[in-house]
Amino acid sequence: MAASGAAPVAGEGEAGDHQGASVVTRYRVLAALVAVVIAVGTTAGASGADTGGDELAMAHELNHVRARAGIGPLAIKGELFDLARASSRRQAAAGAVSHNPELALELPANWIRMAENVAAGPDSWTMFNAWLASPAHHQHMLDPRFESVGVGVVDAGNGTYYATMVFMRTG
Repeated sequence: MAASGAAPVAGEGEAGDHQGASVVTRYRVLAALVAVVIAVGTTAGASGADTGGDELAMAHELNHVRARAGIGPLAIKGELFDLARASSRRQAAAGAVSHNPELALELPANWIRMAENVAAGPDSWTMFNAWLASPAHHQHMLDPRFESVGVGVVDAGNGTYYATMVFMRTG
């Protein structure tokens, strides 16, 4: 059987014929379209602008910054991206930067260390560079005790973006 609940295809443990393969192909196309719609919906900010590319680019740039400092990379965790994005959405809705007071409860139960950077600004890279320039935020970004990261960026629709970076170590 195919993994992850995907429809089986010929050669993966179940016989198929041309008509069955056509159904499987249509199923795969539909599943791919649904996945794209879901991905766009979860990365769209308050104004509907897609910020997912910036989120991933910021996480990768963070790992480049860490490498230049001789520190190992952080794993990019989808669940942390979801938490960071939700925090950024709350900030955008409130129109103010704030830390997530529920973060410790929302992280996986096995976390042993966490931190959160939050910011508002005209674009993702202005906020990223502001974190680098801030000693406390920079410390989180280069802390070798963290092992994973998630980034959430939301366009508030009024020229302001909100960003959250969640760091975690599990044990």
